[in-house]
Amino acid sequence: MKYFINIIILIVFIPIQSGFCITCDEAVGFAIKQSETIQMSDATAETIRESGKQSTAFKYPNVNFHASYTELDTNKKDSVLYPFLNQPDHDVNASVQFSQLLFAGGRLWMSNALKQKFYSQADWTQKLGKRELSMQVRMAFYQALYQKAAVDILQDRLAQRKAELEDAMDLRNVGVVTSLDVRQAQLSLNLATDELNAAQASYQNVLIEFNVAMGRNANDTLFVPEGSLSGVTNLSSVLNQLDDALKKNRLMDLQMALLETETSRIQLQFEKAKQYPEISLVALAKKNGDDFDNCFNYYQVGAQFSYPLFDGFLIRSQIAQKKANLTKSQAQQNYIKKTLEGKIRSLHVNHESIEKRIELQKQAIILSKDNYDDARGQYRAGTITITQLGEFNLSYAESRFNLLRIYFLQCELYVQTMTLLDFI
Repeated sequence: MKYFINIIILIVFIPIQSGFCITCDEAVGFAIKQSETIQMSDATAETIRESGKQSTAFKYPNVNFHASYTELDTNKKDSVLYPFLNQPDHDVNASVQFSQLLFAGGRLWMSNALKQKFYSQADWTQKLGKRELSMQVRMAFYQALYQKAAVDILQDRLAQRKAELEDAMDLRNVGVVTSLDVRQAQLSLNLATDELNAAQASYQNVLIEFNVAMGRNANDTLFVPEGSLSGVTNLSSVLNQLDDALKKNRLMDLQMALLETETSRIQLQFEKAKQYPEISLVALAKKNGDDFDNCFNYYQVGAQFSYPLFDGFLIRSQIAQKKANLTKSQAQQNYIKKTLEGKIRSLHVNHESIEKRIELQKQAIILSKDNYDDARGQYRAGTITITQLGEFNLSYAESRFNLLRIYFLQCELYVQTMTLLDFI
């Protein structure tokens, strides 16, 4: 029977392929350099910057060149007047047109401000991509530590179940218990083995997710998070930094909302400026004839004035649309501010609750372990059954898992806080 137990233990302890240990900060830095997510956010930011350039294109000189050459075919040779006709066999045409907008109701200088807002939006888009990726990597990091700790607990429990089976076999050999206890202990050992196998598979899966989140190939040797899941010691100071950043409107979500409001305000002013006339400097040079040596030259230089007397209420509708966008942006800004205030307050409440729960659960682990040790001694003395011993074993394991889950909640709280504090 002991040989059978050892076989089970060997089957369970299959090493997980792993390689270099990496800290959370190192994992985030690696992901920012390697992940395709950053490449996508950079490309999105570049499209926004190009949109900013396009918003100022109308204020620069506009130069167009046109040239054409046309072969002409007529029936003049069949005409009785052919000797007196002088129609060309081909036509050449070339022209250069220049225009420069001088006045557009303020849109010239407003386009520069709008361009800067687009550039700022592009910068924030890149930061947002890095922040989202950092949050994913951090969560995957702590999930891997959680599963690793779960494997450690289940390995301890498997060793306990093996010792219980050996106790049951020893007691049966001296006639204290029957084979019923041995079979029950064997069932408990098999269950512990199954739970450990499942936990090891889960650990392998979260390691894969962690490496993929960093932008690595899952077929390569997996990076393993360094350390253990034992709570966060500086969470109180980090939450205080978050409070200060909220008061000063330095949080990234608020900064992006403010930028959106300012952009909407400039866009509204830009649309209103379309109600005013436009004044442009225009020039035209043109050559036309049957060949370039014998062409008619035409030149034109002057000013052009245009004023939208009636456009089917198009400008009025566009102004109303931009006003609605501004109202929406202002409401969104207020909503985000209130949402952040509520979220940060919830973080404080959950932090205080987790601190209390950790202390209580640490006491529960000490008590349940002492109970299990005493129960095992009593079982060996024949005063309690194997079923009662299993209940104490389960209570001890549950206490350890409860503390582990609370630690993970604390780490999750830490990740949420750090995500809000990124790029301030």
